[in-house]
Amino acid sequence: MKSTKHLPNWVIYLLKVYLTGIAFFTFFRIVFFIAHLETANEVPFTVLLKAFFMGWRFDTVISCYLLLIPFLFLAINSFVSPQTRFYRQLNYFFLICYSVAFLICASDIPYYSQFNSRFSYAAFSWADNPLFVLKLVFTEPNHYPYLLIFLITAFLFFRTVKRWNAKYTENHKITFAANTLAFIMLGGLIFLGIRGRVEKKSPIRWGTAFFSEYAFANQMGLNPVFTLIRSTLDAAEPGNKMLQFMPDEQALHQAGKYLGREHLGNGKLAKNIITKGSSAKYNIVVVLMESMSAEYMTRFGNQNKLTPVLDSLANESVFFSDFYSAGIHTFNGIHSTMYSVPALMGKHPMKNFENMNVNTGLPIELKKHGYQTLYFCTHDAQFDNMSGYLLANGIQQVISENDFPASEALSTLGVPDHVLLNKVTHTLSSLKEGSPFLAVVLTASNHSPIIIPDDIPFRPSATEGFEPAVQYADWSIGNFLSEAKKEAWYDSTLFVFLGDHGRRIKPIYDLAISYHHIPLLIHAPRIFTEPNEVTSLGCQIDLFPTLMGILDLAYINNTVGVDLLNESREFAYFSADDKLGCMNDTCYYVQRNSDVHSLYFYRKKDRTDYIGAYPHLAEKMKNYAESMLQGAQALGSVNK
Repeated sequence: MKSTKHLPNWVIYLLKVYLTGIAFFTFFRIVFFIAHLETANEVPFTVLLKAFFMGWRFDTVISCYLLLIPFLFLAINSFVSPQTRFYRQLNYFFLICYSVAFLICASDIPYYSQFNSRFSYAAFSWADNPLFVLKLVFTEPNHYPYLLIFLITAFLFFRTVKRWNAKYTENHKITFAANTLAFIMLGGLIFLGIRGRVEKKSPIRWGTAFFSEYAFANQMGLNPVFTLIRSTLDAAEPGNKMLQFMPDEQALHQAGKYLGREHLGNGKLAKNIITKGSSAKYNIVVVLMESMSAEYMTRFGNQNKLTPVLDSLANESVFFSDFYSAGIHTFNGIHSTMYSVPALMGKHPMKNFENMNVNTGLPIELKKHGYQTLYFCTHDAQFDNMSGYLLANGIQQVISENDFPASEALSTLGVPDHVLLNKVTHTLSSLKEGSPFLAVVLTASNHSPIIIPDDIPFRPSATEGFEPAVQYADWSIGNFLSEAKKEAWYDSTLFVFLGDHGRRIKPIYDLAISYHHIPLLIHAPRIFTEPNEVTSLGCQIDLFPTLMGILDLAYINNTVGVDLLNESREFAYFSADDKLGCMNDTCYYVQRNSDVHSLYFYRKKDRTDYIGAYPHLAEKMKNYAESMLQGAQALGSVNK
């Protein structure tokens, strides 16, 4: 009696197809590397090796998607009534699917050379004029080698897969149990391959490939089929549709008028900031505190003694008491704080592939001035595509949950705030001397699940809701500053504390002000010898130009943010997905997705809608907020 094999033929066949596909994807990555050898020469060898490894991961994602349908049909076929003719039909399925993938890979190489970006849906911007595109492609001799490479690889792939098909068509003797086990194991591997990561918080994203400060190596790790599909899906999401309040030129003109800047045309809204001659390259530590609403502070009327540290710091710092977050999500807080871009309604700026690169922002400008730039977070840095986006836009090093012992991660949010902040202190103390640093820190303990560490000399007195977490987060800030005072860099550092956004606390209006009203403190007792409360309106997007003003560094401000210590804004504005808010010292305008508008006297906590009584004011506030948002969107599109 013949012995049975350990694996069914159909499983061996699919594994062979996978390996063949990976080999050809790797070949295209090698061609990509050679085509851009001049750029690649600037990248360390070890970084390039990791880029190729990252490429295998993304190639596996695409390969597993391509194998999913054949896997299901072959599995069913093996259990029900094995039909060998089905295998022959798979030859053509694989030929079509992989040929399309290889065509994208071949097209991606000259595309990257032209646009410095992997293949995306933007390549089809001229799809309404196909004749023009075809002429453009086929009249360029430099494209011919890639067309030839595509044809050869498609032919060789078909020949190879056809050979595997012929070899493993016959169903050999195998037990039902062995076939079932093989089905479960291969199915699990394909699922894992499609997801791309074993971490439960987030599947693989394009930002996963951004592991270094070398843009070429980061992008080389991507698979162009992945970036095309991902960018197309991103563009199709309702939240990622372009804002269309008004024509872009009109928005830029009006935004420039409101900001007191000249609209320079060509999508520019630039203000050339010239140094006054007193430049000081202070270190900067920006701490974005999770859900830290100003309404938690005693100075804003809260009687539960939740933030003694922040309240004390407010009396010793430059404190902005009328300051508002751009949105209601952490990704809004990160993006707006670091890059001075408002929350564009429901858009997710860090996941959208087309938003991969920005041309200005705090880490970008400070890096130009010789700063070391770091980002710290408590959890998986792939969440919200944080690390990939930030590494592509000025941040040189990301420290996250993976940089801590596994025992210190207490939940899906990773390590507690005080553990993260201790890491910040130690990391900054180990940086090379002579170069200033920017460290952006995102805390997370004031977020569910609420876990207060047991091994610290602090116990919250509050018991209701998130209040214990607020007290712990506040204590962590005090503990951080106490430790930082022992370090040599303390005296020359600006410590910036603000909320990433607020929280819904006893809301009066459907667009809760408490979700946007956040504290902003710039604490530097050796630099600002006198405390100062700034009562004028401020937005999260204003932090970048404000800090650049304090440093007195020359740059071009091509954002809609202003320097709050030297300029003022007529209104503060923010959005919460489908709602838009705008306020001055007394009135609060709310625009809802249903096109229902309201105007309230929010200082009096008045719920009466006064839009009928003050239509001109409401229209001005509406126009201000819409022109700022669309102007920022236009600036981002032009700056790509």
